[in-house]
Amino acid sequence: LSAAVNTYGVCGAATVNVANGVYNESLLLSNIPGASATNTLTIDGGDSSLTTLVHDGTTNLGTITLDNANYVTIRNIGARHTGTNGAAILVAGNSDYNTFSNNDLRVNVNTTTSLVSCITFTSNAGSSTAVPSDGDYNLISNNRMIGGYYGVRLYGSTTIINTNNRVIENE
Repeated sequence: LSAAVNTYGVCGAATVNVANGVYNESLLLSNIPGASATNTLTIDGGDSSLTTLVHDGTTNLGTITLDNANYVTIRNIGARHTGTNGAAILVAGNSDYNTFSNNDLRVNVNTTTSLVSCITFTSNAGSSTAVPSDGDYNLISNNRMIGGYYGVRLYGSTTIINTNNRVIENE
């Protein structure tokens, strides 16, 4: 999926319905050609308790990573990050207008380091703490987040201000 979407993009609104199962891999979406307010990409797991991605952070810091990806919706997916650095969802670069909803996100519950969060916004997909992040108009809603030093980590700066991001109704 990553290779096809990152190479060929979308030419209309597209929905990917993910079959139930446990997938031991990560998902990296980057610079999706054709993505826009009308040409959106939705990845739907159907049920976050039955469709799960599990990743240890060896190839990507995020189990799900959006790197300069816009107009993506990730919903109804379980995402587990088992590594000591990274996130269940990593939002990098100028990733704007994305939605993360009804997901079950889990990372190490015993971590004592700020390198592990359920959702991390960063300026660089290769670093879970690169600041400032520059993601705008993202929605994080109705997710269940377990573990991590932070539930959601989003840092801006006085010159790069993250605007209109909403974090609502999460557990």
